[in-house]
Amino acid sequence: MRKHIRRSKKQPVLRSVAVFASFFLIIRLSIGLGAEAAAESIFKNIASQPDSVTNILRMELGGSGDESSTIHLLASQSALLKEITALDLPDEEIIQEPVVQEAVREVVIPPAEPIAAAFYEYSLDAENIKIKNKTDYSIDPSALLSDDLNIHIEPNSPQVLIIHTHGSEAYKPDGDDIYIASDPSRTEDKNYNVIRIGDRLTELLEERGIAVLHDRELYDYPTYTGSYNRSLDSIESYLSEYPDIKVVIDLHRDALEDSNGNQIRTAAEINGEACSQILLIAGSNFSGLEHPQWQENLKFALHLQADMDEKYPGLARPVTISQYRYNQHATSGSLIVEVGCTGNTLQESLTAVEHFADCMGDVLLRYAEANGS
Repeated sequence: MRKHIRRSKKQPVLRSVAVFASFFLIIRLSIGLGAEAAAESIFKNIASQPDSVTNILRMELGGSGDESSTIHLLASQSALLKEITALDLPDEEIIQEPVVQEAVREVVIPPAEPIAAAFYEYSLDAENIKIKNKTDYSIDPSALLSDDLNIHIEPNSPQVLIIHTHGSEAYKPDGDDIYIASDPSRTEDKNYNVIRIGDRLTELLEERGIAVLHDRELYDYPTYTGSYNRSLDSIESYLSEYPDIKVVIDLHRDALEDSNGNQIRTAAEINGEACSQILLIAGSNFSGLEHPQWQENLKFALHLQADMDEKYPGLARPVTISQYRYNQHATSGSLIVEVGCTGNTLQESLTAVEHFADCMGDVLLRYAEANGS
């Protein structure tokens, strides 16, 4: 009676393991003896054979019938194949792992209804510039305007720093200007927040020959608390590296609401086109913090305001004198500039900053020429 002997399927696999282990041992010895080129040639020949990858995986992972449909998915798990795919092979022979796309969180921002419009009227008389004074200090705008600015723009070095303590501040979504919000009326997308306004201001000042540094960092994200401390660290760092900086503009977007909580749109009509309004804020030492040059900053604000009132009546809101210094103690020529409000659109605010850049360029270059720069 013939006995049926059932051979174990493990024996061929073990032989294959021994053969391949010996093969790779020889290759490694060849590399160790200085025959790297020959070893690399052998690896490339192996990788170019259509069945080599399959056989190696079958040896390492075990056979399960027809593996042709899954062989490319298993290749990235193979320790042996790492030796081959690490070589400089044609792109089609390098197995790429799939890229997993992460879901994007979208936040829909409903428009505020209704959006009120606030228009401010101004006299062209510079001595009658409207001021919103939040301190008890007595201010004489005429005396400040009669005094020249202590800002002397020079060529060939950065003169203006534009920074955004609250860089994520954004505008009312409108038309193509729709963004993913990180918080209400805020976005990390620099194409749609106030940093975009800073980009435009930088571009326009540089067209006038004024060298500008634009800091595009977000200091109010992921946490709003401590924004001014973080931006001050950067301002001081810039002033240390570029001591010729004369002006520091902290560019913001304002937020105004009516008594019902509706967003307010501050608007001006310039040359038949609607735009946002500009608010200049000059800090002071009224809170008790050191700020010895605050009146120099206020003087700068008044000169800018006078120029806006003359060239673009209605563009500027009343200059605000704050009790707080808002990092403006770092250098004279420091101001907060608020371009538009939450009720304004990005396009309205881009138009507004173009008018503001025209006036700012005029003021800075006027004193540059007076000082022979």
